[in-house]
Amino acid sequence: MSKGDMVNRWGKCCLSCHFLLKRSYVGPEDHAFSVTCGERRKLAEGTDPGEVFGNERNMECSKHVWDYANLHIDLRRHIRELLQQDRGESCFFYPFAEGMFLPAAVELERRAADRREAERDRALTRGAFWVAFAALVVSILATVATLAWNIWTHFYPATP
Repeated sequence: MSKGDMVNRWGKCCLSCHFLLKRSYVGPEDHAFSVTCGERRKLAEGTDPGEVFGNERNMECSKHVWDYANLHIDLRRHIRELLQQDRGESCFFYPFAEGMFLPAAVELERRAADRREAERDRALTRGAFWVAFAALVVSILATVATLAWNIWTHFYPATP
């Protein structure tokens, strides 16, 4: 399943986000891995996260928008809401791309956020330009009207 298909199917939610991770504990060390397409599909179908990851507490958002281990809700009942909730602009969503390393996704997400912010700035700049242009046109028209009035009154003075 490509990243476009995943976002189209599930929307901009944790299931289709690259930053959804699973933790694996080997001895005293823990390692974080991206959740695979198959695991995401199982979660979307409602499979218990404990079955998918070995322990439901091994799932997390690498950007720390939420941490499954520290949530104080009935996890089994609310897992679909947690993973399929559209968080809008309140998270660092980047579409899942199988095989992409996490640092690359972090950098690409940062670039996308910078692009969105720059586009908003450009839109404001364009708006300010058009306001200034309109003010210049009004100023020129007022100057021409004043000049025309002065010429008119010079050649055709008001009769007393």
